[in-house]
Amino acid sequence: MNRTKWSAAQLLLSVALINVITKKVEAGPGNAMKKEAWGILCNIADDLDKAPSNVASVFLSSLPNTKQLTKLQAQLSLYRATQIGSTASEKETIFGAFLSRKLSDSKPPDNSVLQALAAANRLGFFHGHLAEWLSAAASTSTSGTTGCLGVTSDGDAIKLAALKGAPHSCKIEPPSVTNKFTSLAKFKSAGIDTGAAKSNIAASHTNGNGGCAFTVHANNCLAGGKDTTHKIPFAAGYFYVDNNEIKTEDRTALVPGTNDAHVKAWEAANQYSSAAPQPNYTKITDLKQDSDFRAAATAVIYGDKDASQLDNKLKDLFGDSEDSFEEKFWKKVRETKIDGSKFGEKDATSIQGLEDPIKLTKAIYYYTEQTAEQIKALEKEAGKAQQLPKTTEELCNAKKDDDKACNQTKGCHYDASKTEGPKCTLKPEVKAQLEKATQEKGGKDGKPDCSKLDTQAKCEAVNKDGKKHCGWKKGGDSDPTRIQRNAEMEVFSLIR
Repeated sequence: MNRTKWSAAQLLLSVALINVITKKVEAGPGNAMKKEAWGILCNIADDLDKAPSNVASVFLSSLPNTKQLTKLQAQLSLYRATQIGSTASEKETIFGAFLSRKLSDSKPPDNSVLQALAAANRLGFFHGHLAEWLSAAASTSTSGTTGCLGVTSDGDAIKLAALKGAPHSCKIEPPSVTNKFTSLAKFKSAGIDTGAAKSNIAASHTNGNGGCAFTVHANNCLAGGKDTTHKIPFAAGYFYVDNNEIKTEDRTALVPGTNDAHVKAWEAANQYSSAAPQPNYTKITDLKQDSDFRAAATAVIYGDKDASQLDNKLKDLFGDSEDSFEEKFWKKVRETKIDGSKFGEKDATSIQGLEDPIKLTKAIYYYTEQTAEQIKALEKEAGKAQQLPKTTEELCNAKKDDDKACNQTKGCHYDASKTEGPKCTLKPEVKAQLEKATQEKGGKDGKPDCSKLDTQAKCEAVNKDGKKHCGWKKGGDSDPTRIQRNAEMEVFSLIR
């Protein structure tokens, strides 16, 4: 390992530098800041107090309003549950698809979250350094004639105890988040507005050009003194003293690498300088601008086909004025009558009266169950209507091997000698009478025997000459099984 030999001159120089760096320099009399300069710095600090709220407001304004979307989706679902026996319209299907799509994509992209956090951090970094400098500056004011805030030509010294009531109050607050957008007066599109360069450092407090300079970073972070030779930065380099004046970098010189922290803070403030207006999801003028709505409408209306006429189609369906979506579609949904007393909400008489998600869920379940019960009842009735009476042959066969029951059934007899098929069958003489009666019922007048047409296709085929010979009606009077049964009833009425 090589060892560097230090000369005596080098050692003395290094000791001198260490002493300069670590020496605490007390504030000298007459180094006072004008209230104007102090006020501008305080205004910037005030902007930085508000900046996190701007970041939050702008970020949140870019996200879908999930509360409104969820309410609309629940109201639409309730409407559908009340519409027994009707199919959803194209308008209803489009809006339902849009709401589902919008909610499924409501999670913000990770990069947008990280971008907002980075912006808040950069503004917070600026805020912290400026707050530290202002606090240290105020603490040097130990009397009316000394320190950075000593007496100036503008009036009495700005003392720490009097900061809250001063014309340019500079009470530093931690960055707050109120989710309210506020104007940042000092952050302009071209940079941070600090006004003109501040006045010279005063030789004494009676000089009309009173200023302030911190020339040494000492053990307490900052120390007062006078240095008219060097460019001395303070507050993380956002401001500096140069040739007796407090300045900021020229805005055209705000470039990454040279004033990186300054640039990032300024860019963050400008990036989050305006909040986007929240769309109204029941106005077609807003919906047509929404990519999710357009995608849902395209999928429902066109599928994979050409959607170049989408705007015209949307105009036909929903109109194109501020209130046309309401008039053409949503009014019918929200004004649909409901009976809130059935699910514990006696004051709810229409869908629009329900906005709470829990109440809407109760209503949806109630009407869904009611619909299910009504469908069951309708299916049961439909099943009854389709049931046809059994023929006497079928009634006999149903007795199977019960000879006693078979022989007691009118028109049936038990044939023990049969080795295949049911042993309980029609009596031969009854069977002959039934066949004759059935034939007569079917007709022998030259017209088609509709009773022998056992499928709908066969039934409809005999009408090809343009005349209505037969008509297919499931379970109706022309049904072959019903004709046979009617003939059997007549025959059995004659059997003793």
